[in-house]
Amino acid sequence: MRTSKRRTLLPAMWCLALLPACVPAAAGATESAAQQWDFSSGTPPKGAALDALFARAPPGALEREFNLSGGAPTYPFQPFSAAYLRKALATPTNWTAQGRVTPVKNQGPHGYCGTFGRVGSAEGQFARKAGKLVSFSEEELVDCIGWDKDQFTWFSPKGFMTTQDYPYNLSNYKDQDPPIPGNPCRYDRERVVPGSDGGFFNATTGNAPSEAQMAAFVHHNGPVSAGINANVFGMREKGCEARGDCFITAAMCADPKIKGKPIDHSITVVGYGTHPSHGDYWIIKNSWSTNFANGGFINVARGVKCASMCSSSGICGHLFAAGSPASYYE
Repeated sequence: MRTSKRRTLLPAMWCLALLPACVPAAAGATESAAQQWDFSSGTPPKGAALDALFARAPPGALEREFNLSGGAPTYPFQPFSAAYLRKALATPTNWTAQGRVTPVKNQGPHGYCGTFGRVGSAEGQFARKAGKLVSFSEEELVDCIGWDKDQFTWFSPKGFMTTQDYPYNLSNYKDQDPPIPGNPCRYDRERVVPGSDGGFFNATTGNAPSEAQMAAFVHHNGPVSAGINANVFGMREKGCEARGDCFITAAMCADPKIKGKPIDHSITVVGYGTHPSHGDYWIIKNSWSTNFANGGFINVARGVKCASMCSSSGICGHLFAAGSPASYYE
């Protein structure tokens, strides 16, 4: 892949599942025909036109969201030993191939990427501890506790319904806390995924101090949620979707339009590896539908704090623990 062919960066878009109001696009931005797609019907756009549909967060919003789970006891990150780091970094890890990652989802016209990131890591932990991969309902959390609330206080005692029993609402309603007009809470205790309630999720883990430590944590435990500046996705080579080889290289990460910019999007890190030409990378699961990049996933250069991943103010690996938090480390 040549790094010289790059997409034009997308206009900033403001919103996330923490903010009190959602503004779909930056001032002065115009909507193309592709941007009018309603997410539930018709032919979806691809590439930059698809990216432009999805909301982003203002600086600091994701960090505040990370600290929002006050109901969950926080277990500080315990750094892995040098020996374990060497072992983990030498072992490519892909939790999708190992059955701990549900199919890519679509957050649609709403700023709920934070909810999708949390649910993605929770699904991985349920698969790890309960031995069953289940697609949990994001809509349950949106309708019943709220998109900018401490969702742990809801799902820890009450559990998750499945996306089949409680499907996601792709209609273009205004993002707001419940009660949402036309979108009442439809939680049904009889339909809760067995074992996901009653405090199955009982704590939250802290930030990893580096990308190497996050890789060891992912290797040891499974998918985690993390933050990134989503404008970096616009740097991918045009046409890579058709080939299924979309890759954000270290050179793309170093672009002045990207480097050092604050995180504005929540994603799920589902693995990592090393490319023969591009070097170390993360495997990222996005919530922008399967039309994004590699069927909804994308590889991003690892070890360079790409797009502020694992920056000093960023979110570097996070999940809700099930069982003893100490078991998440050596």
